[in-house]
Parts: sequence; structure tokens; C-alpha cells
Amino acid sequence: MRPALLVGKQTNPGVDQLILELPGNAVTFISKGRSAPRHMLEAIRSGRLMVMVADHYSSDQKVRVDFMGKAAYTLPLPGALVEKHGLALFRMTGRRIDGGRHVVDITPIPLEEISDREEMRVHVAQRMNLALGKAIRDCPEQYFWYHNRWKHRQR
Repeated sequence: MRPALLVGKQTNPGVDQLILELPGNAVTFISKGRSAPRHMLEAIRSGRLMVMVADHYSSDQKVRVDFMGKAAYTLPLPGALVEKHGLALFRMTGRRIDGGRHVVDITPIPLEEISDREEMRVHVAQRMNLALGKAIRDCPEQYFWYHNRWKHRQR
């Protein structure tokens, strides 16, 4: 069964084309927008893997937790999905190797059982950031920094 990947239109047309032209039918794309939540829930309910890029800053994010030693606004959606649907959480990273090939690592992110909804969402965000930070520290030359993760929004 193909995983579902939540994607938004990229500002860099080359990156946008690269994402949308993955070889074969490796993934089903869910475009960010009004219908995205419905399509995401359909994918989850059918037992598919839901993939989203969770290292981005967004001005509508309300969860601010540590990321590599500094407070950073963090995508709240994974925490909401874990909290509401009891999903497992994984970190997926790719690493380039010789010959133009890539190795994908999928690692479970252990979570505590927390009954308070907001605390669970913050817990998930913090655990995601810890897992991603470890991957970056292990292979910093593999991480592509193309945005300011520690940006502060104006209130």
C-alpha cells in the first residue's frame, strides 16, 4: 500500500517538480488545502502511512519547543493526529550514498502516555524535534537548510 505524502506547492519550481515527479507510483500526494484533512483521515483510516515534512516554520504554528538548543515553532499537526487517533510516530530521513543512491531510515519515536490533549501535542513536537536534531547532528552534511527554523513571528 502506497504511503500518503502531504505536500504544499514549493516556491522553488525545481524542488516542486522533483517532489511531484517521484518515480512510479511510490506515494499518493495530498495537496495542502481545504480538502487535505479529509484526504489525510481517509489515508489513516485505510491503514496507510501518512508522511509529512515536519521541520518547517509556519506562522500559524502554536507549538514552540526546543530544536537543537533553541526554541522553535513546530508543526502541531503530527501531535494532533497522534493524540486524536492514537497513531505511532516515526522519524524518516534519507541519506545520500555512493553511486547517487539513497538510504532511507525509519526510526520509531517513543512517546509517553499523556492524557492531557495539549500536553500530548507539545510532547510529540518535542520528541519529533529531538529525533530530527539527532539525525542532523549524526550527518550534518546531509541536511539541506533552506529556511529559518528559529524565526519568531510578530504578534
